[in-house]
Amino acid sequence: MAKVLIVDDDTNYLVMIKSILKVKGYSVFTTNETHEGLILMLKKAPDLAIIGYIPPNLNGLHLIRDIRSVPEFKFTPIIMLTNFGDPALVSKAIQLGVTDFLIKPFTIFVLLKRVEKGVQLAAEIEKKIKPGME
Repeated sequence: MAKVLIVDDDTNYLVMIKSILKVKGYSVFTTNETHEGLILMLKKAPDLAIIGYIPPNLNGLHLIRDIRSVPEFKFTPIIMLTNFGDPALVSKAIQLGVTDFLIKPFTIFVLLKRVEKGVQLAAEIEKKIKPGME
């Protein structure tokens, strides 16, 4: 099954999302530290990353920038997890390469649909990058 990395400062959300995704068969890695998030990204090479905004230092945005700077993760789908619908934040996140958004609070249905969409996108990208490999 697909591998998902979750990085957020809210431990309750980390535990909840991990539990839901594990029940659905996903392999899930979590941390509330952006530095450790980058290390996990490099070690585990997840199919999808869910990255929290993590104010006040924009650490989530910095992590996304760092992930995108690694060639093998240039196209890895990233969902930004946030409490905010701030247009400036959304614009900056899109510029950095965020694929989708998940606004807290969210339903299990919305979480699963966003993750399914991200994992499907990852599979499509993989086929285009490595044609003929299934």
